[in-house]
Amino acid sequence: LRRRYGGWAVVTGATDGIGRALALGLAARGFPVCVVSRTPAKLEALCDELHAAGAPEARAIRLDFGAADAGDWTRVRSELAKLDVGVLVNNVGQSYAHAEYLHNLGDDDVERLIRINCSGTVRMTKIALEGMVARRQRSAILNIGSGAATVMPSEPLYAGYAGTKGFVDEFSRTLGVEYADFGVDVELHAPMLVSTKMAQPGRRSTNTFIPSPDGFARASLRRLGGGQYRCSPYWSHSLMWGIIALLPESLVDRVRLGQCKVIRKKALRRKERLAAKAK
Repeated sequence: LRRRYGGWAVVTGATDGIGRALALGLAARGFPVCVVSRTPAKLEALCDELHAAGAPEARAIRLDFGAADAGDWTRVRSELAKLDVGVLVNNVGQSYAHAEYLHNLGDDDVERLIRINCSGTVRMTKIALEGMVARRQRSAILNIGSGAATVMPSEPLYAGYAGTKGFVDEFSRTLGVEYADFGVDVELHAPMLVSTKMAQPGRRSTNTFIPSPDGFARASLRRLGGGQYRCSPYWSHSLMWGIIALLPESLVDRVRLGQCKVIRKKALRRKERLAAKAK
């Protein structure tokens, strides 16, 4: 990867989960890494880890994607203009606190979902492309999607999240065609469940079908540059995709709706117990 793309690797949402694992994986491959996230203390600690992992340089840009204004984006563009960006990883993402019907979500929650998952991805991509199109070496944009949109025919009770990730899927696919002549590889990697704080808010665990962030990141970086516009890079997720594709959509929809209703019921019960304890 380092020989193919060169330059800096920029990773958003990099202080936890998949983003952190990807940033450390790119550092181990010899990339200087710039991480973009909202928590200064975590960014500072991560830069130390990136150096230890093998990054010749490490930089941090503080940005709250859910609240960024025009001034924030001007600052990001100015910072990235100083770097020869060879790889951009759009990993930052937001989901729901738990499975829920769309009409029950707060307006602010919906707005933040769109700003982080859609607007932030498009803005970071545009800024990176401004430099990538002038490079003499190939470049890569890796967008982390979701099996909720790319693999599953529907993801009921997560309609807003799946919808925004569906946007990222089509954005990536079309951008890959649009910028192929500029030597920019655009790929969407769509995980199923990974053991992260966002996917498993409570006690986290791993198994054959739920990899750790490190396991997913290793698979993702092995696939990057392989020529596929979209894939689910972890082997068991790819297997699940193949099986789901063979089943009638109506069956998958019915099963998934039942699963998500159970998730919602358990989450609401937990909230009730916590509220009772707080009294």
